[in-house]
Amino acid sequence: MKKKLDASYTVEATGILAAVLFTVMVILKAAFSLQAEVSQNMKIHRVVEEERHADVNKDKKRIERSGQGNGFSITISAPVFRPEKSLRQWSIMEDK
Repeated sequence: MKKKLDASYTVEATGILAAVLFTVMVILKAAFSLQAEVSQNMKIHRVVEEERHADVNKDKKRIERSGQGNGFSITISAPVFRPEKSLRQWSIMEDK
């Protein structure tokens, strides 16, 4: 009824378990780092998009924001969007 394993099986299982847990921890660290970078990028993109459409910034040519985190940095630049300029250009093109 009682089954016994050799000691070599338990030692091997311990080594494999340590390697598997180390691998899982490395993958989790990489995943959380990537998630933090993407989250920071999305926040900066949102800020740039909100500011390029704001009336306060109508005299500026470009909006530029930057951010940094643990091991990465990003700078996003976009032209200020003024729809009345593009609407005028479209109306000129329609007349031709």
